[in-house]
Amino acid sequence: MKAVVSALALLDELGADLPTRGDVRVLRDRHLAEMVLDHPEVHHALSVSMMRQLGRAVLDLAEGQESALILRSTGPSFCAGGDLREVRASLLTPERGHGMAQAMTAILDGLRDLPLVSVAVLEGPAIGGGAELCTATDHRWASPSARVHFVHAALGVAPGWGGAGRLVSIVGRGRALRWLSSSLAVEATEALEAGLWDGVSDLPLEAARRFLEPVLARPPEAVRAVKRQVVARDRSDEALAFASVWAGTAHRAALGRLK
Repeated sequence: MKAVVSALALLDELGADLPTRGDVRVLRDRHLAEMVLDHPEVHHALSVSMMRQLGRAVLDLAEGQESALILRSTGPSFCAGGDLREVRASLLTPERGHGMAQAMTAILDGLRDLPLVSVAVLEGPAIGGGAELCTATDHRWASPSARVHFVHAALGVAPGWGGAGRLVSIVGRGRALRWLSSSLAVEATEALEAGLWDGVSDLPLEAARRFLEPVLARPPEAVRAVKRQVVARDRSDEALAFASVWAGTAHRAALGRLK
C-alpha cells in the first residue's frame, strides 16, 4: 500500500486550494464493510477531497479485520467520474492531469488488491471514471437500469484511473477495446453476458449481501489470506499468506471438528 500513501501526498498537493465537496463514508457491521459515495448533486462524481477520503479508506481497510466490502453510492447513480468543476478549475493541464491519474490509479489498484472480497453495487449509471471505479472491485451486482459508459474517447481523452487494463482482465481484450474506442454505453444485459456484472437484480444491494453470505461465514483471517494469494505477484507471497493462518485459532478449531 506504499503507492496509496504516495498517492495521498500527491492529492494533498493537487487539492490544496480546492474546497471539500462530497463524502466517502465507511460503514462497518462485524466483518462486512460498506464504502458509500455521497455527492448526489453531481451524480456522486469524485472531488479531490473524496479521492483523498477513498485513499484513506483503502489504507484503513487494508489493516482492518473485515472479510468483505460493498462499494456503493447513496443512489440513484453510481458515479459520474471526476467532479468537472474541479477538473476545469484546477486540473486542466497535462501535468496536473498526470498527477491525478497516477494517484487515482494507485488508489483503485489498492482497492482491487485489498485482502477482502469486494463487490460494487450499481443502481444507476457508472460513467467515465465511475466506470473505471467499478472495475476495481472483485465482483459487481447491478440493477436492470444500470449501465456502464466508458465515455472517455467521446470526450477526446482515454481512461486515466487504470480502468483500461482492469477492464481487459475482466472482459477480454477485444470487448474492452470495442467499449473503450466506441464510447458506447453498455446496458445491463450486455454487461452480464460479458462477465462484467456478476448478477442483475431489482434489489442489487440485497443481492450483493446474499452473494457475500458464504464469504462472511468463513473465518475472516482465512478469507483475507486467500485474497492475498489471489493478487500475489510472487509465489513466495502465497506461501507467506498460507503461513499467516496455518495453526491459527480458526484452523485448530476446524481440525478439532474433524473425525
